[in-house]
Amino acid sequence: MAKKRNIDPGLQYLQQIGFNRITGKYGLADRFKKIFGDTEAKRIWDKWESMSSGSVEFYNFKNSDPEISKAFSEAYDGDIIRKACNYISSHKDFFGGSILEVGCESGYMTGFLAKSFPEAKIVSIDRSSAAIEVTSKKLQSMGISNVELRNCSLEEVSEKFDTVFCMRTIQENINDEEMPFTGEPLIYQFFCYAGLTEKYTSQLLSRLNEDGSLCVFERVAHDPLMCGWMIELNQKEFGMLPDSYMEFSCEEAGEHNTFQSFICKHGNKKEINEIIQLWYEALEINYEGKTIISGWNALAYLNDNAGEMLRGVRILNKDGEQVGRFAAFLDRDGDPTILYLNAPGGSEMQLFSFDISIKDDVLKRLQDVVDHNVKNGLVAEEIDPEEDFIEGKGITH
Repeated sequence: MAKKRNIDPGLQYLQQIGFNRITGKYGLADRFKKIFGDTEAKRIWDKWESMSSGSVEFYNFKNSDPEISKAFSEAYDGDIIRKACNYISSHKDFFGGSILEVGCESGYMTGFLAKSFPEAKIVSIDRSSAAIEVTSKKLQSMGISNVELRNCSLEEVSEKFDTVFCMRTIQENINDEEMPFTGEPLIYQFFCYAGLTEKYTSQLLSRLNEDGSLCVFERVAHDPLMCGWMIELNQKEFGMLPDSYMEFSCEEAGEHNTFQSFICKHGNKKEINEIIQLWYEALEINYEGKTIISGWNALAYLNDNAGEMLRGVRILNKDGEQVGRFAAFLDRDGDPTILYLNAPGGSEMQLFSFDISIKDDVLKRLQDVVDHNVKNGLVAEEIDPEEDFIEGKGITH
């Protein structure tokens, strides 16, 4: 007799509502062609690619037509919805009698919340009027009546709730123009991002009852934004509950992105080092034997291993904005190596490990980079080795 397959709550929900996964961007393009024909499909595709992902304009466009909305969701959101639903199902005790959903988008999570907590009073908001309209029709078709939909921003909500649930909202609620240059030292970025999330964090927490829970499901990969946000929550006395933190690799139209989920309550404040340690653990990389390290791992390794800075230079554009950073350090523990950070704007950061015997060559390489940038009209600014946020100083994990 065949073994009965276990179906998790998220998958079961998607099957119940007739959600059909679309594989990859080519699958999405084919769906548009089948529904709208080649000419209209191309217009939809071109318009979508011209928009900033996550903007109100994008969500209004996505949800301007039920078929466009469904196709986009079935290409990009299936794995995310499934895993978010499973997370909620395993943390049901933190969802009280009143729930605020920040950003209903196409209404799939709204429907799951309503079905999972039929006795709860649920308010779901979105700044996109088209998203509210699509969600309303979806809830009607599912026979759901315990949700109040509002076309508004979070700051327009006045009442308090037992639970606030937010999913894919943090990046849309910080000012991209104020985001730090990615090659800056990690500690500087952590606290910079903490400041950028302050307004949104205050709005979320002010909507919670005294013993309320904030449930987060966000896509922030392994950049310092999540760590900065956790630091900001922590500074407001909202610490992450033990064992509530989970990471998910979610497929979006053929690409995999990292999502993090956790629950915060008042009175669970932690040491900042504990929060940063969690971020480091999430990187999960073995540095042994590597002479080149890329991306955020480069900054993490440098922060832990940088000793004396031999020289550091910031590259600024004509508006004074940092667009590059290059620096050479001795190894903190006295190993006969030089660590050279290469962080040009628009390209991936890299950290090189060189034998101390070629120190002069490394410093010449740094000078060549400086000369090249200056020749191209940029400004080189020397970094003071005594700055507070230089790698190897301050908080480490």
